[in-house]
Amino acid sequence: MLDAARAAAEEALVDRTVFVVNPKAYAEFLARLDAPPRPNVRLRRSMQTSAPWEK
Repeated sequence: MLDAARAAAEEALVDRTVFVVNPKAYAEFLARLDAPPRPNVRLRRSMQTSAPWEK
């Protein structure tokens, strides 16, 4: 029971990561998230390929 509780706690915490950055770096990060992706060969190929579950 203790092992199961420990495993559940680790699983709950594993996705929590805190990054501390200055306001300028954070603003740049948000701008990059909001910017549309630049067209490129890999993106174009990915968008034209059927998803595995659609085959």
